[in-house]
Amino acid sequence: MRGSKGVFIRFCDPRGHGDSIYVAASLVEVTMPLDIGRHYNHNVVVIMLGEFEYLLLTAAVRLGDDAYGAAIRQEMETTTSRRCSIGALYTTLDRLEKKGLLKTWMGEATPQRGGRAKRMVRVTAKGVQEATAFYNTVVRASRGVSWETSRVVVRS
Repeated sequence: MRGSKGVFIRFCDPRGHGDSIYVAASLVEVTMPLDIGRHYNHNVVVIMLGEFEYLLLTAAVRLGDDAYGAAIRQEMETTTSRRCSIGALYTTLDRLEKKGLLKTWMGEATPQRGGRAKRMVRVTAKGVQEATAFYNTVVRASRGVSWETSRVVVRS
């Protein structure tokens, strides 16, 4: 039953485009009073890209027409100096494709890959918008902050 006790959760991009779901209060732990008046907009959660999603989109754009699973993984490992599991990569590719942020298709089988086809990747316009919004948010949040180790005091 909508309206009496619950919350709308909105999954959207920073411009407010997305989907809403209604969750009954009995299904969630509510740690603050809900505004359950006429306007549900007050109980809105905006979810932006995560770091790994951003890194994947960035690697795919950098690779252009050569973007496929293994190449994206190599690009991410090279640029971040961190390991990237193939399982995490393909799970994230699936999630980003469902969100409409990228498109994948199977390329031609190649002898270099033992006759296996490559899962090719292209970032959509929506993906570019989301990655740009993530980047701009990080830049805004970082203004006035210096991460030079000589200037950062670490307290334990």
